[in-house]
Amino acid sequence: MIFPIGSKKMIMPSNPFTIGQRVTPENFIGRKTLIRRALDQIGIRGSLAVWGGPGMGKSSFLKLLTYPIIWEQCGRDYNQAVVVFIDCQSLEPFKIPDFWRNILVTIKNNFSFLQTSIDTLSEKPEATVNDLLIILRLLKEQGKFLVLLIDNYDVTLRPNSQYTKADIDTFVSQCRTLAQSEEQNISIVVTSSRRLSQIGPELTPDKSPWYNGYLFENLKPFTNQEVNLLLDRSESLLGWKQAIRKIADGNPALLQNACFLLYEELVSGNNLNEKKFIQEFQTNTLHLFQATWQLSTETEQNLLMFLALSQLEGKLGRSRYALGGIEAIFSQKEIELNNLVERGILKKVEGEENTTYSFCSSIMEWWVIKQIENSQEEELKKRQRGFLNLMSRQQTTRVNTAIRWLWQNKDKIASIIEQVGGLLS
Repeated sequence: MIFPIGSKKMIMPSNPFTIGQRVTPENFIGRKTLIRRALDQIGIRGSLAVWGGPGMGKSSFLKLLTYPIIWEQCGRDYNQAVVVFIDCQSLEPFKIPDFWRNILVTIKNNFSFLQTSIDTLSEKPEATVNDLLIILRLLKEQGKFLVLLIDNYDVTLRPNSQYTKADIDTFVSQCRTLAQSEEQNISIVVTSSRRLSQIGPELTPDKSPWYNGYLFENLKPFTNQEVNLLLDRSESLLGWKQAIRKIADGNPALLQNACFLLYEELVSGNNLNEKKFIQEFQTNTLHLFQATWQLSTETEQNLLMFLALSQLEGKLGRSRYALGGIEAIFSQKEIELNNLVERGILKKVEGEENTTYSFCSSIMEWWVIKQIENSQEEELKKRQRGFLNLMSRQQTTRVNTAIRWLWQNKDKIASIIEQVGGLLS
């Protein structure tokens, strides 16, 4: 891009970081083991469920499987497959016939050899899973198989005004029927924000689990090596790695946003205004933190609040409130805490005597504190029962006292809270 400055022109190199869209193969980083595992599942016509928290790159990963070069690098024949990518968010409000029809239309628009058959099927009032079973038979006759890549599968597991809980049971059953069809020439790969067993229909004794045909894989935060590969794309970011890791840790979307904004500032020759940078970063990534909070259970939210209050207490110097007993609560809630670790929200450090937890992103810690700070008495009362499920009445009183103290001292500790989410502090 060329910018006029007076009578001269300055050529600025393009920003090597990606925000607001899926990452293309040439810019994709890491995930090599998971890519191979996905293509191995596709190779045996198996199904795969990839889950991870907001910003972990689920959509980019799934879209990567539509590129022939990725198949070739793993020794797979792309030409043998009919690959269909469906984003369920584009189908909201979700309805079963719309889902099957969308798949049929996508196949029709991209694979001409099936067009005549699909034209016949499309004349029906509503598309059904049986239409896909017909397509599978036609593909088998031609020595091909179908790969369904379904992004944001969570949408199919949430009822709406036109899609009941009974419809959800029907849909997941249809997907299972499709995956286990006698043609044995289909592979389904889905992405979701949480493990399917945590967000789908409840199990009943008379039925086997609707998700037991999937291999489950957790899309985790970037490793240190993967983070360095991203940061090394620009020499201008040398010296900023520790600061970037503080606010983004290994979350790919947070890293891309931080690097993109920082690159723009540094390459333009501006002196970095930390406060302005953090505000812009928070604005660009607010939806990720909101989604992380909303996708957490009440117990997980309470644990995040306890941890934020505990760590803030340590930053206040002289103790202004005393929580006490938080470690005992954490020791009893390892399953929930491990879920938060797997989703890239918390970090876990195993010590000789005890296990400690901390926020991966300082901005997430800041965001939780602001959630507490901006809450009201009515909301606190609603959380009382949840608190009592986690701790004694005495401990609950201490937590309530800490929250009310935070409400009453917003102005006094504003600078400390801002430092929590700062870049350099």
